[in-house]
Amino acid sequence: MIIAIIQNGEYPYSHLISLTFPMDEEAMMTKLNEIGISDSNIASCHVVKISGRVPVLCVLENQRIDADEMNYLARRLDSFDSYELAKFQGAIVRDNIRTMKDLINLTFNLHNYTIVTEFLDFKRIGRKHYLDKNIG
Repeated sequence: MIIAIIQNGEYPYSHLISLTFPMDEEAMMTKLNEIGISDSNIASCHVVKISGRVPVLCVLENQRIDADEMNYLARRLDSFDSYELAKFQGAIVRDNIRTMKDLINLTFNLHNYTIVTEFLDFKRIGRKHYLDKNIG
């Protein structure tokens, strides 16, 4: 779950709304209409703050995003287990990923990354790395 505090990017002094992604398309459009955004397919949402179970998404703060893309990213992230989320967050930091397009692309390329969460069993680390690299 991703909670985004957004405002209309065209009107920087518009009031703020909170959106919890992923969300139903109709509910999202109702909320966006409150701040004068009538099309969720254009990058017109200025992100003021992001919170939720993926804290590294704060890289999107102070950027304009497409609400549909954010909804899609949230749905992709909801399907991840804890290991995939750790790889996702580590890759964002390692590769300095800052755009929505790159974040979405990353969700399809996590097989290029391995994250070590414990150093006690090197055989297990090697096996995980081999499986990650060979899409196992």
